Amino acid sequence: MKIVVYGKTDCGQCTLTKEMLRRNGVSHEYVNLDVDDPTGEIGQKIMSEGHRSLPVVKIVNDNVNGIQAWTGFRPDLLRKLSA
Repeated sequence: MKIVVYGKTDCGQCTLTKEMLRRNGVSHEYVNLDVDDPTGEIGQKIMSEGHRSLPVVKIVNDNVNGIQAWTGFRPDLLRKLSA
């Protein structure tokens, strides 16, 4: 399972999400839209998928109880990633 977290530098919920994944030993990729998306292309793609807040957590090639992506700090779903 590949996990990608999209966030921004000053996003508290993004920091909490990254920290919870790290503490639980869950391997993930972090894409900082402030740094890694200078053209805004990634951000536009995320918005076109219906996401309107950060972080966006995507489960690539798998899912968590039928969920492939969510927004915001979701400890309930993050715990399931480490199970």
